[in-house]
Amino acid sequence: MADTKESLVAYFSGLPLGTLQKLKRYSELLIIPEDDLLTNATMIQMVDKAHLLADSLFPEWTDRSKSDFGEFLVELFGLFSEKDFWYINAFANESILRKARSYSNVFSQVSALGYTPVLCKGSVATFSVSFAAGNPVIYQRGDLTILVGDIPFTNDEAFEVPADATTTTTTLQLHAGKFNAEDITFNGNNIFLRQKNIDIDSIFVQIDNIQYTRVGTFGNSGADSTHFMVLPEEDGSVSIYFGHDGFGIQPELGKGIHVDYRTCDGPNQDFAFPTTMEVKSGDDLAERPVTAVTVTTAGTGGSYAESLTSIREKSPLMIGTQGAAVNTTVTKKLLDSLSFIKRSYVEVSGQTLSYKAIPLSGGDDLSSDEQAQVADFLNPRLMMGYSATYTPNNYVDLLRVASTQGVATAIILDIVYLRGYKTSVIEGNVKQIIQDVTNPLVKADYGSGFDLTSVDVLIRSSVPGVQSVSFKALVGNAEVPMQSYVMPAGSIFKKLSESVITCRFNAI
Repeated sequence: MADTKESLVAYFSGLPLGTLQKLKRYSELLIIPEDDLLTNATMIQMVDKAHLLADSLFPEWTDRSKSDFGEFLVELFGLFSEKDFWYINAFANESILRKARSYSNVFSQVSALGYTPVLCKGSVATFSVSFAAGNPVIYQRGDLTILVGDIPFTNDEAFEVPADATTTTTTLQLHAGKFNAEDITFNGNNIFLRQKNIDIDSIFVQIDNIQYTRVGTFGNSGADSTHFMVLPEEDGSVSIYFGHDGFGIQPELGKGIHVDYRTCDGPNQDFAFPTTMEVKSGDDLAERPVTAVTVTTAGTGGSYAESLTSIREKSPLMIGTQGAAVNTTVTKKLLDSLSFIKRSYVEVSGQTLSYKAIPLSGGDDLSSDEQAQVADFLNPRLMMGYSATYTPNNYVDLLRVASTQGVATAIILDIVYLRGYKTSVIEGNVKQIIQDVTNPLVKADYGSGFDLTSVDVLIRSSVPGVQSVSFKALVGNAEVPMQSYVMPAGSIFKKLSESVITCRFNAI
């Protein structure tokens, strides 16, 4: 066969005319989409392409009605081609983190790279529970339910109430959420739990009276390991998988599997506990009923599942550091990769690392549970000999620094605007900008101060109709010029209330 351009031309020039005509017809029979359609071709586009080709090869075929068999075949092949292209796109996109749409697929990808998304988790509260006198009784998992308002708190682990001739009081840590139990026949692939907002930490799997253990990967599982893995969806439903081929034991097809779990209500740590609470327990435990309940610590640690967008944006921060807190910049990226942290600040003095963080929950500081999660996450990633300490945030009130003449009670904005624009709309937008600049969950960052020129430009470029803005502070009964404020590196603004912002208007 020819291996150069010249020899190729010579080869084809020696072929009979009939052979060349056949080659031409075969090449034209290929229904190839345009370059920009290679992975986006639709059925209609493929059918149109086939019609154009048929017009040149089969001019006698003019019936393009739905009842024509030729048209039926063209549309049939076009339909199959569209499905093929859809699957090609789907497979290609799911391999790219930025384009992937499957929550479970993205979760699996980033988990393998060292990033662990936060999932739906029920709040944990501590109760002092008193039981009536009687013989010893064992409360199994989920037997005890304490209703705090309409939120059930249950026991994830079994506990024993010892025999006592008088009332027995014990301290219990209970989890928010409703218990669900299912008996499922294994389909040979996985188990799908359709309930929403499942707390995966609560999932209990039992096969042939053997309790299975949840793992993040089957890489460390042996041939006889009774392990399972969970892949969640964004709505909180989950799929349960078992190891196989030497990495865990997979149940036989048709095997009965018992699963129970809690569905959670997300972050419920801010609810007010009532003075009286309803208690429910199993019927077989009536001989040791609960007589009194008091709250030791309110519920904390609840969270909603991290969104697909959040995982896409935060996981590269973690992945890019290779999981090691080697300096201030990298440590900040690690902290910012945690789904419950909006922004963080890190300082290093000698071998001591101190950090602050703004929680996404809207609280002033990380909760005790969140601090514990950060410590568990960060400590293994510190360089040898280094330690990390959490410090509370240092918030700055703009009213206290708006003027050198004393603490202000209000911020006054004199706005010059063009006639025809609604002052109510302008006022709402301007107030929102001032609040955003001082809101740690929006624009405010550690060390970001309040520069009058920058804020003025931001308002005039963002709010239609505004021509100029003058800033004043109300100190006592006097209006004084407002000053720019340079924020210390480790401090951050506290969100300014809308009620202390006043807008005055002058039309031109």
